[in-house]
Amino acid sequence: MSSFLGKNQTKTVMIQPRMYRMSDMMYRSLLKRFFAPQCFLGLLALGFLLAAYPSTVQGASYDYYVKEGENGDGGEDDPFGSIKDAIEAIDDDRGKKVYVASGSYGGEVTIPKDTTIVGSDPKQVTITGDMILADGVELKKLGFSGAGDVLVTKNARVVLENLRFKDISRTAIKTEPGNTVLVLRDSMIEKAGKGMYLQAGTRVEIEGVEVVGGREEGIDIRENVSGYIKKSNFRNNAESGIEIILGSAEMAITDNTFSGNGASGVAAQFFDGAKKLGNVRVEGNTFSKNDWGVECKAPKGRLDSSFYYLNSLKILNNVYQNNKSGEIAPACKILTDEERLAFEKEAAEQEALIAERKATLNLSEAVLADRLSKSIEFRTTKVAQYATEERTRLEPLFQTLNQLTENGKQEVTSLAAKRSAWTCYLLGVEGDVAELNRTLEALDRLRTELGQAKGTLYEPNQLTLTAQLSELEALQQKIRETLTSPMCRFSFLGWTSRFWSQPDTGKLFGLGLETLQWPEVQGEAKALFLGHLGYYPRVREVAVRSGDERLVAGLLERAMSYAAIIGDLRYPLGGAEDPLPPPQMTSEYSFPVRFGNIFAGANIRALHVSASPAQIQINPDAFKKTGANLAYANIQTIGAVSGGVRIAETQLGERVLHWVDYREGENLDVLRQAITPFTSNNEPVVVLLSWDEKQGKVMTPKREALVRDLVQAGVSLVIGTGVMAPFEQKLVDGVPFYFSLGSAFEKFQTGDASKKSVALEMQISLEGKLEVAEKNLNFTAEKGLEILP
Repeated sequence: MSSFLGKNQTKTVMIQPRMYRMSDMMYRSLLKRFFAPQCFLGLLALGFLLAAYPSTVQGASYDYYVKEGENGDGGEDDPFGSIKDAIEAIDDDRGKKVYVASGSYGGEVTIPKDTTIVGSDPKQVTITGDMILADGVELKKLGFSGAGDVLVTKNARVVLENLRFKDISRTAIKTEPGNTVLVLRDSMIEKAGKGMYLQAGTRVEIEGVEVVGGREEGIDIRENVSGYIKKSNFRNNAESGIEIILGSAEMAITDNTFSGNGASGVAAQFFDGAKKLGNVRVEGNTFSKNDWGVECKAPKGRLDSSFYYLNSLKILNNVYQNNKSGEIAPACKILTDEERLAFEKEAAEQEALIAERKATLNLSEAVLADRLSKSIEFRTTKVAQYATEERTRLEPLFQTLNQLTENGKQEVTSLAAKRSAWTCYLLGVEGDVAELNRTLEALDRLRTELGQAKGTLYEPNQLTLTAQLSELEALQQKIRETLTSPMCRFSFLGWTSRFWSQPDTGKLFGLGLETLQWPEVQGEAKALFLGHLGYYPRVREVAVRSGDERLVAGLLERAMSYAAIIGDLRYPLGGAEDPLPPPQMTSEYSFPVRFGNIFAGANIRALHVSASPAQIQINPDAFKKTGANLAYANIQTIGAVSGGVRIAETQLGERVLHWVDYREGENLDVLRQAITPFTSNNEPVVVLLSWDEKQGKVMTPKREALVRDLVQAGVSLVIGTGVMAPFEQKLVDGVPFYFSLGSAFEKFQTGDASKKSVALEMQISLEGKLEVAEKNLNFTAEKGLEILP
């Protein structure tokens, strides 16, 4: 039986030297003797002799040895003839090491757990059969050819070092789906079908690898693969150097070279069924003589967002040379440096919001109460500020009313004095009586007008005006008593008093009636309709952060520039102070009670509840509480809910704008009758049309016919509510109609800048015509809802 080391080789005996303590003098003496010429030459010769032995075996210990053509028991001097024999000998033992000498080895073999196989040289050891690897397997210094390839089984972690694959008929290295880990270093794959095929769940650590001349991709990476590929070379492959599906990927492709590949250096792909976003970084690579340097495409499926690649792929600091179609395909939507900084800043803000969300998921009752308390404090503080600004504008009117009351009292006292016997006989009081009768009529008109406008004021100013109106009413009563008391039966010059009494001069107790005009207490005579106010659980941080003034920060600076701000509320406020939408939900969720106070703090005076009757019936208690919660925040509810009104009005200067709630499928004749008093008086009517979601989320001929009927009834504007649909607007017989205003929250959620969301600014012209202007409505992390030009 031949020796494993060969006929002309001897074994090396390793001697472990003993260690002694020695003095410095002894140390120097030994050192001098060691470097004596005769001793030094002897040691040098011994070193050459040791170097002549095989380095893989010398100093290493293996459990089994394999050499082509042998048929032994696996010992060093009597090796197995095949790798399969060594594996069968291992059986279920773990941690075994196998040494493979030069030769060719075929047949499929499954390598058991924690086994290490080391070859003598990857150019001298050739494996031509499948090798299936279990967890913990390590392969080193092996070569593969023909049908020889490697399969890493599900959930296995393997290490492959210094391997060489050449002329492989199929895929050189393949991983099964699962939590598989592949570590591949310092290896060559030449002329394979695919170099590698990495399936979902795999983590890879690839460094110092060459993939050359493949008939397909160098590496084909499916969705949900993580890790890194660095300092490797991909050249002259028929398709791409690396092809990666971005869905759920977490991959860094850095410091590699891609040259002469038939398609792209790196191809990023989208497939339906994969999670939409990934995180792939392509940085510091060199791309030369490929078709594209980096290409993005969607071979299967349709992208929901034109920013898919922008949000999934970072391409930074690469070098591009002579790529046929170009450096980066346009579909990749790569940012400029300035855009990248802005994008990363927004991404950081999003991460901060997500962190805030996580911290808020388990709030104690004390924290919930504190959040509600802060929202109420926000409302009361802002309302006090608005009331102060309003009082400043009202002050001239209040002063005039005080003066009017004082002058009126003096006039009545003066009339009583004229009733002395001599004055009554000489002059009479006929002129004063006529003046007081005109005064009563003017006071009636004034009190009616002020009483109608009182409801638009904030509470402190309502109380002040109520007190002044009570004073005027008391004055009127005093005047009536004076007029009904006994008068002079005869006056000598009474006819002259009647003759000289002045007609209506436009004054009231000496004050010009123009001083009693209602001021514009809330900026311009304009109203603003915000549209849908809501949030989505897929960005649950919005639900968390919107519990404070950040939700309406962008509205605050313009809050008092409108006589009224109205929004649309599709879902109820619910009954809890601070509910969060459960993670599994895919539709909108109830608003926290806090929202009512936050909206009121932005001068939102009314909310239209656009839920369908069916939705209200499913959750009547929540909608019933909605009206109560909004009333607590001094917000009027428009809609078919408990505490709500179907018709509301907004005072715009001297004119009135009417809001009418109408629901798809209701009796149209009832609406016609309700709005006829307004339209016949040339007063504009806005119909808030709640779509029935069961009838779909798109415009249909039947719905257009309904809108046309509304227009023929005389309405001035129709606003569709109740469904989440893209912005859509058109004129119907010259009247503006909005099927949907879009949603700023949806735009924020998707990151799609092409989605449009508007608010509508309204005013009434001198001719009584409703004028409507669109204002872009945006939602950002910094300012919440914001009106843009």
